[in-house]
Amino acid sequence: MDEKAKTKYIKQAFKNYNENKKALKTLAFESVKGINYGEVKTKKTNAPRWNENALIGYISQKETLEKQIQLVDRVLWWYKLDGGGRDEYIKVRYFKKYPLYRCAMELYAAQGTLCRWDKEFISLAKAVADWLNLY
Repeated sequence: MDEKAKTKYIKQAFKNYNENKKALKTLAFESVKGINYGEVKTKKTNAPRWNENALIGYISQKETLEKQIQLVDRVLWWYKLDGGGRDEYIKVRYFKKYPLYRCAMELYAAQGTLCRWDKEFISLAKAVADWLNLY
């Protein structure tokens, strides 16, 4: 994965964090069903057929959501330990989706400082993703 793709993946993970958490909770796979061995068999039935492509798609979608959520959680955890308000910047900028000038007003910081923080947390997120293999 090249650097532009990594940056795009990281920004997408941060922008869609709340939606990813909701999607992971509601992610259900209706096509795969098990056999109830507690019921008495009254007629000849075929075992449920699993659509392998759908099952693989479900698993890959679930893994992608889990990796993106884990990436964001790890970066936020790091900045909470570090202090300095960078975790609040991430929450305001990406979770509440405020524009940069409004983030600056909320956090009482200069826009240039917030741009620098943006670059710093992206580089930290790249290091975390490489270290934990979250791409």
